[in-house]
Amino acid sequence: MKLFICTGGKGTRLRSVTNDLIPKTMVPVDGKPVMHHLVDWAKSHGIKDFIFMNGHLHQQIIDYFGNGSKFGVNITHSNEPYPLGSGGPLRHAAKYIDGTFIYISGDLVCDIDLSKMIAFHKEHNADITALVHKSSHPWDSDILQLDENSRVTKFVSKHDNHTEAGDLSNASLEIIEPTVIPLMDKEVFTLETYLYPKILQEKMKFMAYHTEEFIADMGTPERLKKGEDYILSKKKKEKILVTGAGGMMGQHLLPLLKKKGNYDILGTYYQPTTDLNELPQDIKLEKLDVRDYRAVHRIIKEFRPDKILHLAAQSYPTLSWKEPQMTMDVNVNGTINIFEAAKAEQLKPIILVACSSAEYGFVNPEDVPIKENRELLPLHPYGVSKVGQDLLSYQYFKNDGFHTLRARIFNTTGPKKVNDVCSDFTRQAALIELGLQEAKFRCGNLDTRRAITDVRDMIAGFLLLMEKGHAGEVYNISGEKAYLVRDIMEMCFKISNINPEVWQDPALMRPTDEKIIYGDNTRIKSHTGWQQQIPIEQTLRDMIDYWKTKYKSTTQRSRAPGY
Repeated sequence: MKLFICTGGKGTRLRSVTNDLIPKTMVPVDGKPVMHHLVDWAKSHGIKDFIFMNGHLHQQIIDYFGNGSKFGVNITHSNEPYPLGSGGPLRHAAKYIDGTFIYISGDLVCDIDLSKMIAFHKEHNADITALVHKSSHPWDSDILQLDENSRVTKFVSKHDNHTEAGDLSNASLEIIEPTVIPLMDKEVFTLETYLYPKILQEKMKFMAYHTEEFIADMGTPERLKKGEDYILSKKKKEKILVTGAGGMMGQHLLPLLKKKGNYDILGTYYQPTTDLNELPQDIKLEKLDVRDYRAVHRIIKEFRPDKILHLAAQSYPTLSWKEPQMTMDVNVNGTINIFEAAKAEQLKPIILVACSSAEYGFVNPEDVPIKENRELLPLHPYGVSKVGQDLLSYQYFKNDGFHTLRARIFNTTGPKKVNDVCSDFTRQAALIELGLQEAKFRCGNLDTRRAITDVRDMIAGFLLLMEKGHAGEVYNISGEKAYLVRDIMEMCFKISNINPEVWQDPALMRPTDEKIIYGDNTRIKSHTGWQQQIPIEQTLRDMIDYWKTKYKSTTQRSRAPGY
């Protein structure tokens, strides 16, 4: 069965969107023309042969769709010589009619079950079957009146008196038999107002298929928005699993994913370093120790993610000296468990693994910025565990075909971060400014250099990698400038307007420490277009503001009556 799509019409009411530069049927909805959605819909119901009855700016339609081969269908173009109305193009294309056919307006967003409508048409041996639905604005719509058997008895034009006319409006979708074609005896005519009365006059079998499934024209900006909202609501949501969602990155990543929409998000946590109550309450969270393979397998089996951002880790180098076994167990075995669980369920999600610049180890100042091909010589158990994660991810890509992405994260910080140099400095600065800590500033080694990336820039990099990163590849994500830790401290003093005594605590000095950490971002920029956007001054100011808000709130609660 062929589908004839009327693609003409200038779309005067949609001019604010089209600017008369594109046909209204080519207005993009969710990234592709509305008529492309129509083709996809018809194709899903077994329609393979299309006749495009083109009018206004028709060359754009021809250029986009061609003969239909790239869409897996056959498309023939019938171009009207001048405007022929909604019915004239069908008469003009009559030579392509060789049996029962379907007619539809090209400016519709349609999600009706076409197969059921075709079955209804055949069951009633109709000459024509029109789709009808209840109109929210019957006073300016064409209305069809029916008998108890759904046969059309009267056509009420939108220009006629609508008193007691009813509210069943035709929706510009018809199934038509060739017996109707001889009634199309004018060159220029409107399908409904000219043809419908003639069909009734000739006492042909005119049936109405009544459904409240979604079908709507996008002839105005408001109706266009309604159609777009419907398409987005029906779009399959990608399932994204974020492990380690209780960390600082999860606190920023999960709300961003929710804001972007069309994601089904599950975050897991274990001994979170942030307040989970600060996450949006409608985001699903589940406690998970990634060392427990059975628990990991259960979550992946039940949730069946399309993408995994594996952030769960023991991420403190100083702690790794005290608990190297636990560090290796969480970071290495936890990563193995993620991949093995996906393998057991025969899933192939895109998996981004959060690796670390600590894998590189000692670097001379003349060797920076560090490229991804530099040898990996980590200086502490944490760095060694991250090498394990990194190379395991590559192994699962190479041997099992997983779409893995390895993000070697350089120093990243931001609001809600704890236990790194910037979080320690900004927290102390906030406490001293508020008068909640004596003016004595505790620090470790001030003579190392670190390239600092704001967490909001980092998670933007993650999402770009999930979209555009090359499978199996490794990517540095680093700040563009390496700052002396002493200078970061001075920036905090300036932002908070404090001048404390500085005390270097031996407990904060690592047995070995990288003198400079600074990565080359060429690869991620080339593959994804990522750029660092947020300057360190803004990052530090936002972190100090976060701590001040948090401690002010705590102080007020502690002073509240009865607390």
